[in-house]
Amino acid sequence: MPKNRLANELASLRSRIVRLQNLLIEPATGVLDKKEPKIPKLLDDGPFGIALVDSQHRIVKVNKKLCRMLGYTDTELTSLSLQDIIQEQDITSCLNLIGQVFEGILPYAHIEKRLLKKNKESLRTQFTASITRSNKDKPYCSLAIVEEIIEQKQTEIILQSDKQLADRLIHYRSEVHYRELFENASDIVYTLDLSANITSLNKAAERITGYPKAEALGMKFSQLLAPECQQGFHKMINHLIANEVPTTQVFDITTKNRQRVALEVSNRLIFQQGRSVGIQGIARDITQRKKTEEALCQDKEKLESRVRELQQHSHEMTLLNEMGDILRACLTSEEAYRVIVQFSQDIFPVRVGALYIISPSRNIVESVAVWGDASLVEQAFTRGECWALRRGRVHWVEDTHTGLVCKHLRYHELKGYLCVPMMAQSEALGVLLLARSEDEGMPEAKQKLAAAMAERVAMSLSNLRLHETLRSQSIRDLITGLFNRSFLEESLELELGRTARNRNSLGIIMLEPNNLQFFNENYGSGAGDAVLRNLGILIQNNVRKEDIVCRFSHQRLSIILPQANAETTRLRAENLHDLARTLEVKYRGEKIGGIGISSGIAIFPDHGRTVEALARSAEAALIRAKNSGSNYVVSAR
Repeated sequence: MPKNRLANELASLRSRIVRLQNLLIEPATGVLDKKEPKIPKLLDDGPFGIALVDSQHRIVKVNKKLCRMLGYTDTELTSLSLQDIIQEQDITSCLNLIGQVFEGILPYAHIEKRLLKKNKESLRTQFTASITRSNKDKPYCSLAIVEEIIEQKQTEIILQSDKQLADRLIHYRSEVHYRELFENASDIVYTLDLSANITSLNKAAERITGYPKAEALGMKFSQLLAPECQQGFHKMINHLIANEVPTTQVFDITTKNRQRVALEVSNRLIFQQGRSVGIQGIARDITQRKKTEEALCQDKEKLESRVRELQQHSHEMTLLNEMGDILRACLTSEEAYRVIVQFSQDIFPVRVGALYIISPSRNIVESVAVWGDASLVEQAFTRGECWALRRGRVHWVEDTHTGLVCKHLRYHELKGYLCVPMMAQSEALGVLLLARSEDEGMPEAKQKLAAAMAERVAMSLSNLRLHETLRSQSIRDLITGLFNRSFLEESLELELGRTARNRNSLGIIMLEPNNLQFFNENYGSGAGDAVLRNLGILIQNNVRKEDIVCRFSHQRLSIILPQANAETTRLRAENLHDLARTLEVKYRGEKIGGIGISSGIAIFPDHGRTVEALARSAEAALIRAKNSGSNYVVSAR
């Protein structure tokens, strides 16, 4: 073989040796021994010698081939340094090249030097130096040493051995990587037989389950599961074997120290020669993820609950504001009570609710509006029977069987209740009662809403009372309590329009007590007013609800009789004459009796079609009755 061809083949051999070193030494030192580097067993009988040298040039590890080449045992070689096996004249140049490899100046170095055997004979060699590292990142120099052979046959043998070694190294590297993945995976990796017995598992399984590998092997996987998960696991295995489709499910396991761990379990079948022979699985610990998901669900539920509360509160405040607007438009207390009931049923859908108003006597509290079961509350009670009115503050009872219960509540069927005093200008107007049954609640937000409602109702009722008082003063006579002349004219005009539309009739009676001047002169200056006042009360008690009684002038009273004809009007007037004769008035301890009256009557439309015309006709008839003598009823002409 030509020398240049042999040189080329040897150079190629060196490059391949370096690639084999890089392929082999690093995974070997990382997997087989965590503490110090080792030369894999398969290189012991390789085609070249191997030595690992540290930065101080001490020989750390050697293979069997090198021991045979130099005639040493491995123990003898690892007690020497590199200087001890290199001829003296080659030591400096050899160590200099190795030093450059250590320092990273050269990626690797090809060195041709003579080594000394144990018997002091020299051996011509070629070796390749490159750097490898341990798990502790400690650098070593790897020396691949080859005897210098010139003949072509021996070179071919080395090349052939090199190819076989490369194939063995690649297979070894694949096994090493697989085992590294299996052992160092953070998830549980395991295999089962078709009866779900554990046949292998990695270190993560020991860490997560707490069972040592020796104890876990041979156990059924279902023995690790929480009792409620075992049936589901068996169904999953049966489905996997029957359908040969990978499955994933979440199960809880119980560790050896009795803690629960959530696992996401994925299983697939293992096949050999087309037949299923086992099960391969991966189980990931999702306990923290599950806790996080549960926490997120709880936070979501809290947020949704809060949103619902805010929406409910917004709806309630809208109803409350709308109720306040309508209450301001009410003209009478009765209208206001109906409005309060209507809105309270939507704002407070309780077992029973009631609005109580303190009577003018200030002692009795009367029910004016009730929603729900009215039989559970009293219709009236004394002011002292309510703790809210006595204390002037909200009175909440969580449980009527243990709390301080107001006497006005029939609490045997109620769980709890709330009494809210209604205050306006520091004066108690009444109390708002809200009572719940066993399955209902009264949260703090509802209690605050009840207080706000009571405040608004109290203010509205107070304003309405003031309005009614002012209106009453404007339309009523202070002495008799009857409507005054302006109200008569206003009401008469309204009734005349209604009567005309219905093509009906209307009667008006104008009457005057006889001898008022005599009563004032003989009984005192207020006697005439007392007679008029008592006469007004007598008339009001003996007319229809739709009839209107007014004080027309100083001595004269008027009665408007809707839908009354001439005959009915006369009969009413004569009946009042008879009642007046029986009337007795007490004034300053003396009785005034024998009161007579004179009356004039007029009928619409016979005696007038306007208020003024009808009033003049009735007044003219009254004058004629007085001129004819006392106790006469005269009709208008």
